[in-house]
Amino acid sequence: MSPTARLHIKGVGSDNTTFVVKVQNLAGLLSLQINNAGSVYNLGAGSVGFNNAFGNGALISNTTGDQNSGFGYFGLNANTTGDANSGFGYRSLASNTIGARNTSIGARALQGNVDGNDNTAIGSLSLQANSAGGSNGGFGYQALQGNTVGSNNNGFGKQSLYSNSAGNNNTAI
Repeated sequence: MSPTARLHIKGVGSDNTTFVVKVQNLAGLLSLQINNAGSVYNLGAGSVGFNNAFGNGALISNTTGDQNSGFGYFGLNANTTGDANSGFGYRSLASNTIGARNTSIGARALQGNVDGNDNTAIGSLSLQANSAGGSNGGFGYQALQGNTVGSNNNGFGKQSLYSNSAGNNNTAI
């Protein structure tokens, strides 16, 4: 008798009927979402093959974005075409759609970023409201939390530059 291989996949979501399956083939990584009705959604169209996702809703909207890593509930959830982003933590970079080269570590870090580029947020709620600001660095709990469109700012420490929303070229320690 031949050995039988089995794969068990547990559903996610409130009804346990949505599954996220990752299949490695010679052309690259193909990610699929399969629901109980048998519908299949491609999470990475075309030649996209260098994305990593782990967590409910992570990178679920990705179409052509490449070299992204979304780890945690809704990490990089809205990303469609943004490249080279890394979101680690609950809702980290969740609103990012086209922003590129952003790094966030912590719950809700860079959560509101839509099209800002080259931002780094380390700490829960750091750069949370940032939507279009670029080249910012928030390091610590709530660092630059209120920043929306300000660019070239760096906040080091708890709540540094907390209320800055549109100011540019600021540093606080």
